[in-house]
Amino acid sequence: MTQSKNRKFDYTLLTALFLLVITGLVILYSTSAYNGDVKFHDSFYYLKKQVFATLLGIAGMFVVANMDYHVWRHFAVLGYLTAILLSVAVLFIGDEINGSKRWLSLGPLSFQPSEFAKVALILFLAQMVTKNVKDIGKMRTMMKIMLMILPVQERMHRYDEGAGRRLRTERTLEESGKKAGEVSKRRGVDFNRAFNEGTWKIDRKINSWFDKINNWNFDNLFENGGNYYED
Repeated sequence: MTQSKNRKFDYTLLTALFLLVITGLVILYSTSAYNGDVKFHDSFYYLKKQVFATLLGIAGMFVVANMDYHVWRHFAVLGYLTAILLSVAVLFIGDEINGSKRWLSLGPLSFQPSEFAKVALILFLAQMVTKNVKDIGKMRTMMKIMLMILPVQERMHRYDEGAGRRLRTERTLEESGKKAGEVSKRRGVDFNRAFNEGTWKIDRKINSWFDKINNWNFDNLFENGGNYYED
């Protein structure tokens, strides 16, 4: 009993958490290295940003872990209402990226309301379950709680679904680009040179057509039995 009281953190949970974080960073690097190298000439560009955000998150985790969690119950309803407000606001004033609005900008800072909504939803659910603990087994109480969280939950699902679809598309394009590059190297084909040569040939062909049209003699078209060109 004394040992359990002196144990401040759940080290099993922390180990699982850090394994998930490391796995996520590895996956992020594998999916964003090519894009970062093409756009910013730095394959670690996105990884550096994510590592910085991860360190901030870990620091915040330890700060919150040392606080009395009962304090947060007073902000549960306010946080949930704020999450609803932000989810609606992003539809009208959100930054459109890749055809969808998921980010809000406040000066130099930008964030996704869906990330805030995840924390707010956890606190709100905990507050509702604690408040209705005696009737939590009743269908009426369960339906009431489910209906109350539906607005934020639906928006979170859309954000996550859109992000997952975009990630799969980028990954497919990246793999296609790598395969095309490998094929070009094996066959000794320079795609940029081939594209430029093909464009030049098409342009030359079109110009030759216009030259022929300019040499047509429409006045003598019928007199010379279909001789389109000047003598």
